[in-house]
Amino acid sequence: MHDPDVKDVSPVAPAARGQREAVRQLFDKESTSWGDRYDRPTATLSQLDVTERLTVANDMVKASGAANSVHPCILDLGCGTGEGTARIYKEGMTVVATDLSPKMVLAAVRRFPFLRGCVADAAGLPFESERFDILQSLGVLEYIGPYEQALREMRRVLKPGGTLVISVPNRHSLFRRLHRLERFLTAPLRRLRARGKDGAGWEVGFRHRQWSQGEAVDMLQKAGFEVMDVHFITYGVLLPVAESWRANLALCRWLNAHCPGQGLRRQLANTAVLRARAR
Repeated sequence: MHDPDVKDVSPVAPAARGQREAVRQLFDKESTSWGDRYDRPTATLSQLDVTERLTVANDMVKASGAANSVHPCILDLGCGTGEGTARIYKEGMTVVATDLSPKMVLAAVRRFPFLRGCVADAAGLPFESERFDILQSLGVLEYIGPYEQALREMRRVLKPGGTLVISVPNRHSLFRRLHRLERFLTAPLRRLRARGKDGAGWEVGFRHRQWSQGEAVDMLQKAGFEVMDVHFITYGVLLPVAESWRANLALCRWLNAHCPGQGLRRQLANTAVLRARAR
């Protein structure tokens, strides 16, 4: 098996280069352990979020009917270690796995040999227009500086009527609000600790974006999509100290299954998964 080629496609604005490199370095480091999130018993809220959003996204892809077309072509954008499409793969599908991290793509094609690996920036995809029937991109958009351009690229490479499934952090989540408050209150202490270690900066080099449901729907519509479905998941405290609390995980699982009403879900859930159709 050949290692995937690294394709650094399309010019990136200077303001976005720092963020892109910081994200690449982060996920290069994560590549050796990312697949463990799917293989090990669930032990943290973030791990539960990753596995649950994949289950919901895969169900959305299947519900769209696009996966049942003749020889469907799928793009897994931000593929990580490849689990995003492994569960829906069947003979006759073409699955292209792309990520900004070369090490993630390499791990994905080694883990799942049916994948065609490609390293590329979401804001400048190296594919011809209207190539794909399905595009799945989970936990990606929040890391991209020029996310509007990335959405336009997603629309460009999808066939008219093609299916897009993405996930975004829910800005209106009560648990995310508490997390933002905790980070604001503890910022001086974290800054002091980090500078005491090495004298360097104390925060990651990128902004982790969040959207409300209305904002997410609006940005998809502006990019040329029609939103078909929104599903909310992951309810629980995001503070690092509570990540592995059994009560926190139990609360999340119960609310995933029983949280009543779309309005309450919008106000509590940490993550939104959206299915849209390319117009």
